[in-house]
Amino acid sequence: MELRVLRYFLAVCEAKNISKAADVLHISQPSLSRQLKNLEDELGVTLFYRGHQEITLTQEGYYLQEHAEEIVSLTNKTQQNLRHSKIVSGELYIGAGESVAIKRVMTIINEILQNYPQVKIHVFNGNSAMIEGKIERGLLDFGITMGQYDTTQNFNSLTLPESNEYGVIVNKDHPLANQSYITPEDLQNFPIIISKHTADSDNFRDWCIDPQKLNIVATFNLPDNLQYLVKKGQYCLLIYKDLLPISPKDNLCFLPIQPKIIDHNRLICSSRVQLSNVASLFLKMMRDSVRNKNQFRDKQKTI
Repeated sequence: MELRVLRYFLAVCEAKNISKAADVLHISQPSLSRQLKNLEDELGVTLFYRGHQEITLTQEGYYLQEHAEEIVSLTNKTQQNLRHSKIVSGELYIGAGESVAIKRVMTIINEILQNYPQVKIHVFNGNSAMIEGKIERGLLDFGITMGQYDTTQNFNSLTLPESNEYGVIVNKDHPLANQSYITPEDLQNFPIIISKHTADSDNFRDWCIDPQKLNIVATFNLPDNLQYLVKKGQYCLLIYKDLLPISPKDNLCFLPIQPKIIDHNRLICSSRVQLSNVASLFLKMMRDSVRNKNQFRDKQKTI
């Protein structure tokens, strides 16, 4: 497969029409059709269902689209970093879950963008397993992961000062709203909304002892929209403290859980890949930021 043909294929996927894609690519429609037919012949599969006005992808087409996007993205990233290897420029790819630690990352990113305007930043949301997989495949430079973490030979890691404490958000009319804290037994009587990351974590499984007794009705990657569901009924949203801002008009309250679950945040990167200049700068700034935070905290302890 030629990279040029993969770019053609992705253009057709986006336009859903060969003629429109040909116009975008500035090539003739017959030439583009021939390139796509040659690609199908090379792979031995049908990639499109060709309709009168619009084409749709086959199952094999969707599979190729996903991997072609990764290939093209990795190629673009590599080309950018090689072109600007002598200066702080290029592109930086970071994956992160929802955590208060992202504030530190955004502060560093803002400083880099202010001082190095040619740098481009790409931030992707995902759970720890997804982020680790993308780092191993070279699609991300760094990731922010939460929870229990076993350092392996594949990753270098930096523990961040911020930690995540779990709690439950309910509406103020909820039967649990007046409690000082929430136990696993309390949650057994109500529908639960939880992140996919939390549902799969060992911390959560150890805390609730028997997950099968919990009625998990919904999972999420981004929690913002779930608060509207919590407002409507007796749902319990299990979430990190301070991750979802709550104002008095929301009619919601946050309750800590007992026993506590604390997830730590770590910045990880591949131990087998040489970092670009911009990635090296980001890592240095993160290390300096963490070191300064720890020194300030130690000084507070001695006062």
